[in-house]
Amino acid sequence: GGLVFGMGIALGNPVKLRAGIPESLDYAGLGLPVLADCPEMRIEFLPSEAPPADPGELGAVVAPPAIANALFSATGLRLRRLPLLSDGI
Repeated sequence: GGLVFGMGIALGNPVKLRAGIPESLDYAGLGLPVLADCPEMRIEFLPSEAPPADPGELGAVVAPPAIANALFSATGLRLRRLPLLSDGI
């Protein structure tokens, strides 16, 4: 879920806020990518001695820079503002 949310933010589906609160109160109104929009994802679990934690939201913050770096590798353009695919790009 976090990766898909991060993809949406990176590629042009920002969450609209009013006074810090999302305007849409349901997932359908957020304009997030759907499963058909998502690339195949491979998740690997690594052994660890750390206590269990919920890293679910971590994907939302790592997806935009990862996509920006992939676009840089493909195009040579260094995009530094979200959404990445704006201004005719």
